Amino acid sequence: MTPRHIVVLLAPALLICTWLSAARATENAETAYEQGKNFLQSGRYQDAIKAFSTALKLLGTDEKNAIIVTLARAQAYFEKKDAENGLKDIETILQSPGVEGELRAQAYQLRGFRNSESGRHQAALKDFTAAIKTAHDNRKLRSTAFANRGIVQLKLKESDQAVSDLNKAIELNPKSAFAYAARGMARMQRNDIDNARADAEYALRLNPDQQAKAMAEDVLDNRHVRSRAVSFANTGIAFLNHNEPQKAISVLNQALDVDPSSAFAYAARGLAHLRSDKIEEARRDAEHTLSLNPDQQTRKMAEEVLSELSILARGPRSLSLPMSPSGHIFVQVRFGLDGKPRRFVLDTGATESLISREHLAEISRETGVREIGKGRASIADGTTHQFTRYKVKNAFLFHLPLGDIEVHVLDKAHRGVRNLLGMGSIKNIAVTFDNARKTVEITRR
Repeated sequence: MTPRHIVVLLAPALLICTWLSAARATENAETAYEQGKNFLQSGRYQDAIKAFSTALKLLGTDEKNAIIVTLARAQAYFEKKDAENGLKDIETILQSPGVEGELRAQAYQLRGFRNSESGRHQAALKDFTAAIKTAHDNRKLRSTAFANRGIVQLKLKESDQAVSDLNKAIELNPKSAFAYAARGMARMQRNDIDNARADAEYALRLNPDQQAKAMAEDVLDNRHVRSRAVSFANTGIAFLNHNEPQKAISVLNQALDVDPSSAFAYAARGLAHLRSDKIEEARRDAEHTLSLNPDQQTRKMAEEVLSELSILARGPRSLSLPMSPSGHIFVQVRFGLDGKPRRFVLDTGATESLISREHLAEISRETGVREIGKGRASIADGTTHQFTRYKVKNAFLFHLPLGDIEVHVLDKAHRGVRNLLGMGSIKNIAVTFDNARKTVEITRR
């Protein structure tokens, strides 16, 4: 399943945070300005632009208030998707002598918002950083700059930096629902699920605006949790396909941390445990999978694990076991009376047995192992390799004693090599196939 993409939108800074002085503007200019704000808030952007333009004409040489109105008109242009004229207004503000403090910070924020929405994230980071560094005493405005920079970091998948910026935004304005909702998204991105949900729930208690509310609800949407779990699980399957079951288990553990009800993750981890010779763990995961009412694909994976483990003993000298869907015969071999069961492929056409060097080291702690010589052999991919021969004492195929057997270890590690039990190395075992039932009967002679 493809993970659902979360579209993160920036919340515009509160740009209109002061008012026109009656001593420096005519009553008509103030009226036009207030009309423009109302139009802007109601989404009538073209009417807002006309009203702000009228106010600018009436203000004449009143530079300070002209800057405020120009800033408002720039926002209206951007909301109308007229980036060219919006950027012209912003450049007019930033190039005007004497524009400092909140007005300059707001201009940087508005341009940063526009850059981020246009995909120019590095330019947006510079703008929001400039807004943060601009000297003024408005804590809420500075909080908004940190929050907006955090959102850009979130878009860039820099979740740690995003959380850091959003922490600062919350420190400056503890009542910012937007900052809490955004931090929830950042924490979700770095798989900090519990804290992400706590942030989102708190954001909803702060009477959020529509956008902050949507962000918080997005974090709390269980579909995201499930999709992240599936993403981890698919990564685990990829590790399994590359014969790296330990890495698979690690990733699948993360999947289950995210979504403890993921049947697919349990089934995949059961398979990974099986390939790591963790027989009982594999059985538990597969059985638990079936208790979760899995889909058909997941059920099949769990049933294959349990099928491989469903050995039917037919007395002290014989047993029956299923063939895998691929036609392989998977068996469990122990070395020593108390040795750990390990998963082997029983190959009736192979003359020798092959194991990894890591398994040889483990086996040597369970029973006697003695080096007996060198040799060369071809493996399944057609390549030829030098190996070292070892005699291993007291082997068991399930409960059937094999006695001492010879195993080979490649002198150079090869990724495609797995534990192989060749019939040529076990002389006291007979194998009979029942192709109709897809089972194999193994008997000790």
